[in-house]
Amino acid sequence: MFREFFQLWKKAGLLNEALKETEKMLLVAKNMFSFSLRVLMDKEKEKEDIYKIDRELNKLQ
Repeated sequence: MFREFFQLWKKAGLLNEALKETEKMLLVAKNMFSFSLRVLMDKEKEKEDIYKIDRELNKLQ
């Protein structure tokens, strides 16, 4: 009984960690996409290196 509980606890921990990493990745992608659109459509000055953000996003994957 306790063994099953601890196995479930470990799985929940890994699932929670994966969820946090996925959420971080999606947030970075959303921010990069929004910034890229503002640069292209609104002629906003490129304050950040979009390619650098993209490479960091690829590392998160």
